[in-house]
Formats: sequence, C-alpha cells, structure tokens
Amino acid sequence: MFAYPRRVSPVEVRNLDDPADHAAVATLLGSIWHDDGTIPIEPHLFTAVAHGGGYVVGAYDVDGTLLGGSLGLLARTEHEWMLHSHVTGVRRGFEHRGIGAVMKRHQRTWARSRELAAVTWTFDPLVRRNAWFNLAKLGANIVGYREQFYGTAGDDLNACDETDRVFVRWDVVVDSVNSTRHGAMVVDATGVRSHRPIDADVLNVATPLDVIGLRRSDPVAALEWRRATRAAFLDAYAAGFVVRGIDRDGNYTLERS
Repeated sequence: MFAYPRRVSPVEVRNLDDPADHAAVATLLGSIWHDDGTIPIEPHLFTAVAHGGGYVVGAYDVDGTLLGGSLGLLARTEHEWMLHSHVTGVRRGFEHRGIGAVMKRHQRTWARSRELAAVTWTFDPLVRRNAWFNLAKLGANIVGYREQFYGTAGDDLNACDETDRVFVRWDVVVDSVNSTRHGAMVVDATGVRSHRPIDADVLNVATPLDVIGLRRSDPVAALEWRRATRAAFLDAYAAGFVVRGIDRDGNYTLERS
C-alpha cells in the first residue's frame, strides 16, 4: 500500500492495466465533472495511455471501493522528460479526506522512479481550494498562464466558463516547499499582447470564495471574475512578476522578479 499522510483516509493507489479498471476510472471521473454521469474521456484512451507507458491509476478504499483516479502522459521539453497529469479526481463526498494528496505524492514517486524531472499539471486559477492545495500544501510552482486553454468546456464544473489555466510544475528531486518560499520560476505569458504598467513591487490577486457555485447562481459575475483575474495576472507577468504563493483567504501573492 502506498504510504499516506496522517489524518487521511487509508487508500491504496494502484497502477491499472485492465480495461475493466480503466472503464471504472472513466466512469468515476464522469460522475465528478458531469451531474448526469457523462463520461468525458473514453475508457479506451486510458488503455492506450497505460499500454504506452503513461500513468493510469486508481485509489481504492480498504474495502475495494474506487475513490479516485488519475490519467497522466509522458511529456517532453527541449531538455527533460516529465509526467503531465492531465486529470485527477476524487469521488464526490470524499474530497476532504486527503485522497488527492495521496495520489499527487504517488505521481511524484512514480516520476522519480522513472528518472523524470517533474510532475506538471494545470488548474483553474479561480478555484481557490485547488490553488491552496497545489501551492501551499504541495509546494508546487505556477510557471505559466494560458487564456482559453481548453476552449469552451461544457461540463457541470466549468459551466461553459472561459477555460483559462495556470501551469504547475512540481520538481521530483528538490524540496519544492523551500523552492516556493525562496523563489519561483518566471511565468511564461505566451500570447500576451499589451498591458498596463505596474508601479508596485508586490501584488495581491483575489479569487472568489466558490467560483463553481457562482457559475451556477450568477454566471455574469463569474465571467467578471475571470476577466478581471486574467487581466491582473497577465499585466503582472508582462511586468516581470512571479507567483510566490496564496494565502488562506484566496489571495495570490506576486512579486517583481
């Protein structure tokens, strides 16, 4: 059983090779992103990724119940190989039991065992709890921002919102928590056009308390948050700022590099 942190649900993270297990993970992920259970990723893609040496796992309770799943791809830059975590999800009702942290640590161990440099993934910068988890708890670094990365997403969590994403890098060898405290990587603001000058050396960028609920109750307000946050991030990146972290109130801290 994969070692898990204290005060979390005991789960076993297994690498999956059986198409039946791939179908179960695909169904679970569908139940997370779609209220009607629509499967967003075809099960045969999990099978193909696993066959090609990629990352396909399930997280199981002690009684064998599937509680989470993850799909990752081998990614290559000019200088290094990494594991790119495309999707990781935890069964509804089990989100606050530490299962996501167990799976992320399993990803890091998996990448280290294959001599990969880092684990990377994306997340919506407006989702406060994900930002806190990724930056404060794991110690990963934001290293990029893209507008409309996935185009228009029709699932129930995104609710047709614009799909801006930040890119996260979690090195598998260095102490990422100390790395975050002492210096983050400069953010690649690819696609940035013109931006306003910024005089301050430290900026705070706020996030809504619950953007997923806001998309359902007031989509216009949710879109206003998206546009305002996008402008703040891209203006800051164009001015040479980097993301240092996020506080418990959902405010990103950016400092001039």
